[in-house]
Amino acid sequence: MLYQKSTYRFTQCKCIYIWIFFVLISTHLVAQTVANYNLQDYAGSNRLEFFNRQLIPLGDNTISGISISDGKLEGGAWISDVQFSNGVIELDVRGKNVNQSSFVGICFHGIDEDTFDAIYLRPFNFLSPDTLRRSHCIQYTSYPEFTWERLRREFRGQYERTIQSPPDPDSWIHLKLILDYPTITLYINHRPDAVMQINQLNTRRTGKIGLFVGDGSDGDFANLSLQEK
Repeated sequence: MLYQKSTYRFTQCKCIYIWIFFVLISTHLVAQTVANYNLQDYAGSNRLEFFNRQLIPLGDNTISGISISDGKLEGGAWISDVQFSNGVIELDVRGKNVNQSSFVGICFHGIDEDTFDAIYLRPFNFLSPDTLRRSHCIQYTSYPEFTWERLRREFRGQYERTIQSPPDPDSWIHLKLILDYPTITLYINHRPDAVMQINQLNTRRTGKIGLFVGDGSDGDFANLSLQEK
């Protein structure tokens, strides 16, 4: 009888442990699910919230993406009804090799069109013979407090980066942005080494996620995916 009770207790405990194991695994898998966003479909169904910009036709039939017009001030488009905290953001962007006319990237932890963080590229600096300009290939900003002008003036070199062996400035470039508050890490074109790693300059841990273009810039965007941690 004692043996039977011990066996029963062992079996019961084993079942409980197995149940806990599968609950933990299921929770982990749900947390790691990748959500893919067809930006062309989202634009067609009015699920992109444009600010300071408009949707324009994408002159590229090889990819399902969108193009955002140029204009004054920073602008872009939020993904409707999506909030993002920590995790992985991936996006293809395309700018152009035209001086001071191309700033393309990702905006995140947004509250509205005036308050958000952004990581973006300056493709026109990629191949510049000027070493100083090449050091300005990538920029982090945190609006409204920390504009690129203030960061360059007060924290020179800390929130801008060069790109070793830069890609074609007129090509599609794959961005992989990892948010793990307060750490922000950026990779490009599936390279194994990060091109930027910095700490966020505010206490916002969540918010809107979207596509970013800088003052005077247009840009092309495709293949957005989000994997929340």
